[in-house]
Amino acid sequence: MAPYFENVKDKIDLSELVEKHLQEREIFKSTGDEKVFLVSGKQPRPSRTRLVSVNVLAALKDTETGSTEGVLNINIQDHDTLWIEYIGEYIQLIMDEAIVSNYRLTYNNEHLFKVADGLFFKNLKFNFSKI
Repeated sequence: MAPYFENVKDKIDLSELVEKHLQEREIFKSTGDEKVFLVSGKQPRPSRTRLVSVNVLAALKDTETGSTEGVLNINIQDHDTLWIEYIGEYIQLIMDEAIVSNYRLTYNNEHLFKVADGLFFKNLKFNFSKI
Protein backbone atom coordinates (compact mmCIF):
# COMPACT_ATOMS: atom_id res chain seq x y z
CA MET A 1 0.00 0.00 0.00
CA ALA A 2 1.40 3.39 -1.00
CA PRO A 3 1.80 6.11 1.64
CA TYR A 4 -0.97 8.69 1.78
CA PHE A 5 1.39 11.67 1.87
CA GLU A 6 4.56 12.49 -0.03
CA ASN A 7 7.14 14.98 1.23
CA VAL A 8 7.46 17.52 -1.62
CA LYS A 9 9.37 20.25 0.24
CA ASP A 10 12.35 20.00 -2.11
CA LYS A 11 10.18 19.62 -5.21
CA ILE A 12 8.31 22.94 -5.08
CA ASP A 13 9.72 26.39 -5.83
CA LEU A 14 7.45 28.42 -3.56
CA SER A 15 10.37 30.10 -1.72
CA GLU A 16 11.69 31.54 -4.99
CA LEU A 17 8.19 32.54 -6.14
CA VAL A 18 7.51 34.43 -2.88
CA GLU A 19 10.94 36.10 -3.05
CA LYS A 20 10.14 37.34 -6.58
CA HIS A 21 6.66 38.43 -5.43
CA LEU A 22 8.25 40.55 -2.69
CA GLN A 23 10.94 41.96 -5.03
CA GLU A 24 8.19 43.48 -7.17
CA ARG A 25 7.21 45.78 -4.28
CA GLU A 26 8.67 49.28 -4.29
CA ILE A 27 9.86 49.03 -0.68
CA PHE A 28 12.24 46.20 -1.63
CA LYS A 29 13.74 48.10 -4.58
CA SER A 30 15.74 50.52 -2.40
CA THR A 31 19.50 50.85 -2.84
CA GLY A 32 22.41 52.02 -0.71
CA ASP A 33 21.86 52.12 3.05
CA GLU A 34 18.14 51.46 2.55
CA LYS A 35 18.69 48.24 0.56
CA VAL A 36 16.81 45.20 1.81
CA PHE A 37 18.47 41.87 1.05
CA LEU A 38 15.98 39.23 -0.10
CA VAL A 39 17.04 35.58 -0.30
CA SER A 40 15.25 32.28 -0.60
CA GLY A 41 15.93 28.68 0.23
CA LYS A 42 19.55 27.83 0.90
CA GLN A 43 21.04 30.84 -0.89
CA PRO A 44 23.98 32.46 0.93
CA ARG A 45 22.98 35.34 3.19
CA PRO A 46 24.54 38.55 1.75
CA SER A 47 24.14 40.50 5.00
CA ARG A 48 23.35 40.09 8.70
CA THR A 49 21.14 43.18 8.72
CA ARG A 50 18.18 44.34 6.62
CA LEU A 51 17.78 40.71 5.62
CA VAL A 52 14.54 38.99 4.58
CA SER A 53 14.74 35.26 3.89
CA VAL A 54 12.01 32.97 2.60
CA ASN A 55 11.97 29.20 3.25
CA VAL A 56 9.51 26.35 2.88
CA LEU A 57 9.52 24.51 6.22
CA ALA A 58 7.32 21.61 5.20
CA ALA A 59 5.21 20.56 2.23
CA LEU A 60 3.13 17.42 1.95
CA LYS A 61 1.21 16.18 -1.06
CA ASP A 62 -1.84 13.98 -0.56
CA THR A 63 -1.24 11.10 -2.97
CA GLU A 64 -4.95 10.35 -3.25
CA THR A 65 -6.29 13.86 -3.94
CA GLY A 66 -3.14 15.52 -5.32
CA SER A 67 -3.54 18.50 -2.96
CA THR A 68 -0.40 20.05 -1.47
CA GLU A 69 -0.22 21.90 1.85
CA GLY A 70 2.62 23.20 3.95
CA VAL A 71 4.24 25.94 5.99
CA LEU A 72 6.35 28.84 4.70
CA ASN A 73 8.70 30.95 6.85
CA ILE A 74 9.56 34.56 6.11
CA ASN A 75 12.37 35.72 8.40
CA ILE A 76 13.40 39.34 8.97
CA GLN A 77 16.75 40.15 10.59
CA ASP A 78 18.19 43.51 11.64
CA HIS A 79 19.49 45.47 14.63
CA ASP A 80 16.51 47.88 14.53
CA THR A 81 13.38 46.29 16.04
CA LEU A 82 11.19 49.15 14.80
CA TRP A 83 12.29 48.45 11.21
CA ILE A 84 11.69 44.72 11.76
CA GLU A 85 8.15 45.39 13.03
CA TYR A 86 7.42 47.77 10.13
CA ILE A 87 8.64 45.33 7.45
CA GLY A 88 6.91 42.44 9.25
CA GLU A 89 3.54 44.21 9.23
CA TYR A 90 4.01 45.17 5.58
CA ILE A 91 4.83 41.59 4.56
CA GLN A 92 1.95 40.22 6.61
CA LEU A 93 -0.48 42.63 4.91
CA ILE A 94 0.60 41.81 1.37
CA MET A 95 1.10 38.06 1.85
CA ASP A 96 -1.93 37.09 3.98
CA GLU A 97 -4.47 35.48 1.64
CA ALA A 98 -2.16 36.21 -1.30
CA ILE A 99 -2.06 33.90 -4.29
CA VAL A 100 1.47 33.33 -5.55
CA SER A 101 1.58 31.22 -8.69
CA ASN A 102 -0.86 28.44 -7.82
CA TYR A 103 -0.51 28.63 -4.00
CA ARG A 104 -2.69 30.47 -1.50
CA LEU A 105 -0.86 31.76 1.58
CA THR A 106 -2.55 32.36 4.93
CA TYR A 107 -0.83 34.16 7.82
CA ASN A 108 -0.40 31.92 10.87
CA ASN A 109 1.82 33.51 13.57
CA GLU A 110 5.03 35.39 14.32
CA HIS A 111 7.83 35.47 16.88
CA LEU A 112 10.56 38.01 17.62
CA PHE A 113 13.91 36.73 18.93
CA LYS A 114 17.13 38.33 20.09
CA VAL A 115 19.83 36.31 18.31
CA ALA A 116 22.92 38.25 19.37
CA ASP A 117 23.85 41.46 21.13
CA GLY A 118 22.01 44.09 19.11
CA LEU A 119 20.69 41.67 16.47
CA PHE A 120 17.05 40.61 16.26
CA PHE A 121 15.13 38.13 14.15
CA LYS A 122 11.40 38.01 13.41
CA ASN A 123 9.83 34.86 12.07
CA LEU A 124 6.52 35.05 10.16
CA LYS A 125 4.79 31.75 9.45
CA PHE A 126 2.29 31.24 6.64
CA ASN A 127 0.31 28.14 5.83
CA PHE A 128 -0.05 27.45 2.13
CA SER A 129 -2.12 25.22 -0.08
CA LYS A 130 -2.05 24.50 -3.78
CA ILE A 131 -5.11 25.76 -5.62
